[in-house]
Amino acid sequence: DIRQDGRSRMDYRDFSIETGVLAQSNGSAMLKLGASRVLVSVKLEIGSPDPNFPDLGKVFCSVDWCKSSAWSSEERIEREMLTASLSRRLERALTPAPGSKKGGINLTSLGIIPGQQCWIVYVDTMILGQGGNLIDAISLGTRAALRNTKIPKINIIPGEFDGEMDFELSDDPLDCTRLEIEAIPICVSLTKIGNYYVIDPTPEE
Repeated sequence: DIRQDGRSRMDYRDFSIETGVLAQSNGSAMLKLGASRVLVSVKLEIGSPDPNFPDLGKVFCSVDWCKSSAWSSEERIEREMLTASLSRRLERALTPAPGSKKGGINLTSLGIIPGQQCWIVYVDTMILGQGGNLIDAISLGTRAALRNTKIPKINIIPGEFDGEMDFELSDDPLDCTRLEIEAIPICVSLTKIGNYYVIDPTPEE
């Protein structure tokens, strides 16, 4: 029950989180887990909801590397495949299944005017360092960035015609709401070595 770096099988490495690191984002976080470093940015924009789910907002995720000119073509393809997989896994973790209110971001809270306007949340992750266990690092960094996210306050007002609704955004930066993050899961990765599982694996493991 002793690993190469002195941890037991169920020990995480120490990690640190710094939030509010990107001034142009609605929310952001930098996470360091061993040699793994990820920068997560959350940006909001107003758009049209899915016609099949007119009351819900939308969430889109992307993961990318800080590119290096030293990569070979094989390394570049391998990393592109990995980031595509990480993007899909993160989006599944943040988005509840259609019709379900369990897990992920509360998409109902992102609705503005049913069938017309909603908040669209873009979660963009940049991998700055690879020290193993990227999905857990991205998961923790994303949760921290979403917790740091400020949503401008919206006031619903009558439109020009009867029955129409419109909205106006508050121009006070302190007049904002927060995302509901309590149901957002945190990924915990295990790797099997022989007959045992270890948590937070390093690249060697």
